Amino acid sequence: DVILGQRLLYLAIRIQDDLFDGQVRANSLLFGSDQLLLEAEDVFSRHLPRDKKFWKFYRDCLRTTTQSIVEVDRLQKSLGTKPERLLDFYANVCAVFKIGSAAVCALSKHWQHFTRVSLFCDETAKAGQIIDDLTDVQEDLERKRYNYAANILYRSGNATGKRGSPMKRIAQGYVYGD
Repeated sequence: DVILGQRLLYLAIRIQDDLFDGQVRANSLLFGSDQLLLEAEDVFSRHLPRDKKFWKFYRDCLRTTTQSIVEVDRLQKSLGTKPERLLDFYANVCAVFKIGSAAVCALSKHWQHFTRVSLFCDETAKAGQIIDDLTDVQEDLERKRYNYAANILYRSGNATGKRGSPMKRIAQGYVYGD
């Protein structure tokens, strides 16, 4: 059930993100996303009906994820955004993925281990997003979005002269950068 609940949350957020990004145009999917969120809550409530700490964490993670998706979108519109700031928000976007781990810690009565688990989740989310950014550099650039990888490549491209179009500098960073 923990895996099912986590999967439902993932799908709900994925649908919302795809709608927000304009990758999907079927606005009716928003209602499907809501249904997935409700179903995830039902699944977790079967096992953690009165755990106030878990449910506060659950709501905080959903809030953090949805707010961070919007913030990352805003940050990626500028090459002036520090790459480290993007990474921090990438971890926040993935806050929803900590809910399953929190459920396991709550069910096993081992909340004291969750701080380390949470840190692991954050670092894994950052690494996964960097890989995704490398895969999506071209697509993001076409949408005028400067993801972490593009941002790093831009900063390392033509480092001595700092001239050229963003695309040229990113390409130079890819070929010649560190």
